[in-house]
Amino acid sequence: MKKKLLAVLLTLCLVLGLFPIGALAAPKDVNDTEFHINGIEEMKALVAEKYDLSESQITIHGVEVNGTRNNEPATATGGVVDHGYLNDGDTGAPGTNGELTGWPNFWTVLNTADIIDAETVSSITIYARKGYKDLFHKGDRLAGVTVYLNPEEVHIHVEQLDGKLITEIALKKASLKPQYTITYTDGVEDEEIFADQVTTVAEGTETPAFDGVPTRTGYVFSGWSPEVAEKVTGDATYTAQWESTTKDVSINYWDVENNVQAGEGKITVEKDVTSINTSSL
Repeated sequence: MKKKLLAVLLTLCLVLGLFPIGALAAPKDVNDTEFHINGIEEMKALVAEKYDLSESQITIHGVEVNGTRNNEPATATGGVVDHGYLNDGDTGAPGTNGELTGWPNFWTVLNTADIIDAETVSSITIYARKGYKDLFHKGDRLAGVTVYLNPEEVHIHVEQLDGKLITEIALKKASLKPQYTITYTDGVEDEEIFADQVTTVAEGTETPAFDGVPTRTGYVFSGWSPEVAEKVTGDATYTAQWESTTKDVSINYWDVENNVQAGEGKITVEKDVTSINTSSL
């Protein structure tokens, strides 16, 4: 019986030995991550837009991911030299700062917890060349192009096989202009009149309007504070302003016979009421 038990234990150990250690261990830090940027063609389009060039003239050589570390500006570079300008076009340095092997439209930038906090990623800077053919015909280097990200398109998740953390960055809503958050809130404490409406848009665009008509029982919506700006110039929060449709009226009860006050009270009436029939009180 002991021999059978020992054989089972040895078999189990051998099976466990086939799995990578990372599969059994939780990630140490959410910021020990790889940035996977989707995609290379979108980056070319943004660079072309910046320099008024054709996308076919553009090759990507390096990408840096910008955010903060301990509330200070920080950048993940993947450890490349000269922003990656020396690397092969549209390939970069695979594994550190370059095309993701097997995923031709993804670019990878390595990061560790002591470089940048993954949750703070706000933009990427793209380093590209114009007219690049090969390492001997490099064309012209273009100054780095900073692209501002929509926070809705930055996602951190854990890869199942080895516990690796991946931060996916999509570029569908990215912009050459800074992105700002516009919030509409009801301004009422201890009660939700409507859920906050939050939208992220590029600088200089028209301020998105509130979706719907603000309503509140017993009140009339009178506008937003501050007044909604025509164009977006930064983060902004607009708070609903309300005017009550009722008012409180104080009532004194008088003992006519004894000529003394018998009591007092208060009633709520519509705001435009000018007289009250006290016989029903």
